[in-house]
Amino acid sequence: MTQDLLFITKPTVTTKEAADLLGVTVQTILKKEKDGLIECVYKDNWKQFGSKIFYLEDIERLKNKNEVKGLSTKEVAEILNVAPSTIFTYIKSGKLPATMVEKRGKQVYIIDEEDLEIFMLDYEKTKTKERKTFITKIQDEDIYLYQ
Repeated sequence: MTQDLLFITKPTVTTKEAADLLGVTVQTILKKEKDGLIECVYKDNWKQFGSKIFYLEDIERLKNKNEVKGLSTKEVAEILNVAPSTIFTYIKSGKLPATMVEKRGKQVYIIDEEDLEIFMLDYEKTKTKERKTFITKIQDEDIYLYQ
């Protein structure tokens, strides 16, 4: 059976190597195989080799499929210097366009960089308008309002 390994012409990786390439656990790789997203090279006699073996191109295809273009809500929050909950509020109100995608088994919002640039122009305008003043003038004297 070990001669079968000699007939493999494509590069292969073990379960552990595949997990390292994708940045996930070994259990996640085995679940992806069970779900049919990737295929083990030797389905019947993989135990002889000590680990399941996968084609590298299948793992790279899965990696490219999982990569999402755009920024996460956390990244946008850091750029705008606000809390992530504020970004969710902007998305829910329709001020900031975002698409919901599945990433690592969770539904997350992804914001396109161009949409963020457009939003930032409007955000700067509203940011200066919304600034509250705690100083008022009464009879030409500045009065500071405290609570």
